[in-house]
Amino acid sequence: MSDWPLLVLCPSTARYHWEAELRHWMGNESKLLATDGQTSSSTTNTSGAMGEVSSSSATATAATTHTNQEAMLRNNQINVLTSGKDYILKHDGSTRVVICSISLIVNLVASNRIFPGMFRAIIVDESHALKSKTTKRTRAVLPILKAAQRCLLLSGTPALAKPSELWPQLSVLGSRRQDGMVVENETNSGIWCDELEFTTKYVKGKEGEKARLAELHTLLTSTVMIRRMKADILKNLPSKIREKAYIKVEDEHLRNEFRTYMQLLRQGKGVLGKLARQHHHEKPPDDPASAVLEHQHVVAGEDGILHQKEVLHHLYNITGRSKVARITKMLQSWLADPTKGKLCIFAHHLDVLNQISSGAGLSNRSDSLTKYIRIDGSTNPRERQEQILRFQTDPSVRIAMLGITAAGVAVTLTASSTVWFTELFWTPAIMIQAEDRW
Repeated sequence: MSDWPLLVLCPSTARYHWEAELRHWMGNESKLLATDGQTSSSTTNTSGAMGEVSSSSATATAATTHTNQEAMLRNNQINVLTSGKDYILKHDGSTRVVICSISLIVNLVASNRIFPGMFRAIIVDESHALKSKTTKRTRAVLPILKAAQRCLLLSGTPALAKPSELWPQLSVLGSRRQDGMVVENETNSGIWCDELEFTTKYVKGKEGEKARLAELHTLLTSTVMIRRMKADILKNLPSKIREKAYIKVEDEHLRNEFRTYMQLLRQGKGVLGKLARQHHHEKPPDDPASAVLEHQHVVAGEDGILHQKEVLHHLYNITGRSKVARITKMLQSWLADPTKGKLCIFAHHLDVLNQISSGAGLSNRSDSLTKYIRIDGSTNPRERQEQILRFQTDPSVRIAMLGITAAGVAVTLTASSTVWFTELFWTPAIMIQAEDRW
């Protein structure tokens, strides 16, 4: 804590979640500190993390312990930034933690209100947001991180798709520091190669690709990566049980839309068209998608041309709408059985969430038996945290209606043990993150 004030960078939706967790673990109401007379700085670094944890420190973790009172955070010592005009550090020096969204810090760095060396201790939540070295966000944040004495990067999926997404994060963790500044052209005891060598070995290399990835994994776990699995921490947690529900499209209008847009997709010249044609030939003759194309009204793009990407996105929307009726019946059945507990329902499209909510009669009236919370892209961060707390503590709130991307991170919904995905998402890693909210 001698390196504080601490800067916490996180998604904008997680700002108040971090504030709540800091108060829970280190505030006056902390049961942990109430029962433990002393706590070390290492305790604060790992108390709330789950998933992949990457850490770097120029010095060993301080062995200095702090008394109960010294370790506590008062509410006015935590500063949550909401705009570029907010004060960052109070003039009286009382600010101990600054919580800032990763998107907001770009403007703060550009205006020189936050600069390299200003914070010696930094935590980055969902650090895979820095996966591309060419974005303004990454270019703004990396110098701040490299100048810090202590840096903790938290991510359940540090690379969403390919090893190249690791490099910006590793360039921070592998940097050698001296007096809080990065020593250029040197690595931390030779642990990390330069970017060109990293790209050649782990990104572009074809021969022995699996061996190379195994080598990268070994290098990570032996140096900067600590992987915390639920099974290792919550030893009594039962294994997940995944089930698929196959739904037959009963609505004739939707069936006709499917036929039309699948035919348009098969006419494409790209990879999607090729896959669609191959899938079409594998279908049995009596499959509805193999029926003769009927004349339908198709809306084209702004240039009057219906592009393949637009066809695919429309098909994605249709698949969501086609499941609403079945999901609504399943939800009504769930609500009718009070022994089933709480349920999280994920979807991607807002109209799918709307139709399920209205179809199942979800309501938050005081006398309602179908109370619920909803978190989507329009939910502001403070309201989001209030909704999470409601779901976690109020037994009358049994349903959580959630957007896959909006509620896929920085949400704790452990009051539920069941999740339904009414729609799938393009990136499997995003769905796994969403799945692990409970």
